Order: sequence, then structure tokens, then C-alpha cells
Amino acid sequence: MSIALYIQGRNRSYTPHQSGWVAFASSFAKSADSRLTLITQGLPPDKAAQLGGFGADEVMVVDGMPPVSDLHNSIEALFPLFKEKGKTFILFGNDTHSKALAALIAARLEFGIVTGVGALPESFSPLVLTRKAFSGKVLTSTLVGKPGVVLVFNAGVGEAVAGISSPVIAELHLNGNSDEGIVVDSEETGDGKQLLTDALRVVSGGRGMKGPENWKPLEELASVLGAALACSRPVSDEGWRSHHEHVGQTGKVIAPELYVACGISGAIQHVAGINGSKVIVAINKDKEAPIFEVADYGIVGDVNTVLPSLIKALKE
Repeated sequence: MSIALYIQGRNRSYTPHQSGWVAFASSFAKSADSRLTLITQGLPPDKAAQLGGFGADEVMVVDGMPPVSDLHNSIEALFPLFKEKGKTFILFGNDTHSKALAALIAARLEFGIVTGVGALPESFSPLVLTRKAFSGKVLTSTLVGKPGVVLVFNAGVGEAVAGISSPVIAELHLNGNSDEGIVVDSEETGDGKQLLTDALRVVSGGRGMKGPENWKPLEELASVLGAALACSRPVSDEGWRSHHEHVGQTGKVIAPELYVACGISGAIQHVAGINGSKVIVAINKDKEAPIFEVADYGIVGDVNTVLPSLIKALKE
């Protein structure tokens, strides 16, 4: 077997989720009795080597690429490398760029493609994968009949341990400059806060906060925990908070180590965006709220009363 994992660096570094993907891909390769090649783009060699140390056997450090927005030329430049290093499996994380590349490379190679992978295969011959369906309500077994497969991981997979491997490092310059007449530049919202999709801790508010004027305790709790701020869809629809903070099926899908839901009922669309969280804490005055069905810890009470006490206890 030949297995490759692709990771696009962020700001010339990598995120905790990406190190988890390397660890999970390493377990995947070992289960298949194979070696793992990590293909990195946008990382300097030292950072790529660190990332590879979470379980890769080989790291290909790629530069000379077009902008990530130029998918057509990105595929043209990376195609020979994917074809050589990923003859059996090509693995991707679930960030926007990687998911787009995954679909295109699967079509180009005529591979099968399976998204939402969060567990090692039930078997490799034939390949059978367990996946969540219906917003995480059920588990399904997916049988893949293609000899070559592209897999897209969930955000929170893998238990990353640094330095468990000493991969061979190779640097590769590709002639992938864009020749398109239009180049799209993008920049992240610059509020000085950590990105929701990268955050290991998230504090989120719902309609139970009763208005944007009551958000101060959430901001203070997030500061104490070192967490990012989020909200449910009704909150962003009402204009209480920005849409880039909305988590759920129609917003951002996240998988932090800790998710604190404050005044959120827990509709299935919201749960679909946070059910990859390691630990979920819910605060809601309605003891019958659906959020308690998925929470690991629950506090029944008015958030505007509970939060000040919780913040005080955490500070002490």
C-alpha cells in the first residue's frame, strides 16, 4: 500500500487539529501495514519536520505553489506527487481548501472518496468505514469498492504526541505558478482572537442569553478559559453576534477539547456542528433541553446567574 496525507499550513505553522490528523493517519497506516508520507504546503522545513514527528515516516516539503485559491493549478502541480505517494490512499483534513482538493484529486485519479472519517476502518479488504450520519444520530458502515480511495477526516480525530517518529525530510520545488488572469486574495477576520476551527476550548451562547448586552460574562468566561467565542444560529440571525461565530450544521463545524454551551437549547442542527467535541458542558434553565442529551456535564439554571458564580470559582 501507498498512503499520503496532505496538510496546508496556516501562517507558516500548523494547528492542533492538524497534528491530530497526522497522528490519526499514522495509526491508519500502521493498521494497513504501510508507511505514511506527509505532503505539506505552506510550511517551512523545520515546522514540517515537527509536524511529521507526530507519526509520519516521510515528509515532502513542497514550495513553488500557486495561491491556495487557485485550485486548478494547485491540482496540476500536486497531481504527480499524489499519484506517486498515494497509490492506495490519499488522506485530507476537513479544512475548506483540503476538502476542495480532495474532491478534485479523487475525480482526476478516478478514486473513490469518503468524507467524515472519524475512526479506523472496520476492515481493509474490503475497505469498510464507520461514519456518522443524520447529524451524528446514527453510525453507518460504508463499503468502498474502488482500489484507490480519498478520505477526508473529521476535525477532532487523533491523539497527537510530539516526537514519536523521526521522518525522512525531502524538499520539493514545484513549478506551480498561477497563469490564471484572475487571482483571489483572502484574509481572515482580524479581531485578534483565535479561529473557532482551531480553538481547543470554545464558549458559546444561545438565545437564552436574552440579548447582546448580556454577552460580557461569556467574554469573561472565554478569557478565563483561554477559549474562543461562538454562538448558535438564532443569535447570529438576530444580529447579536457576527455570523463567523455561528457553529452548527449551517455554520462552522468544530471539535474542541472543551465546548461550553450557555443558554443553547441544542437543536439537532446545532449538535451536528459540535458533536466532535471531547467534552461538552451545558448550562440551561430548562432541564428538558435537548443539549443535555449530548452534554458530558450539565448545570440546570439561569445562565445569567450561573455564569458569574462559575467565573468566580474558576478564578479562585
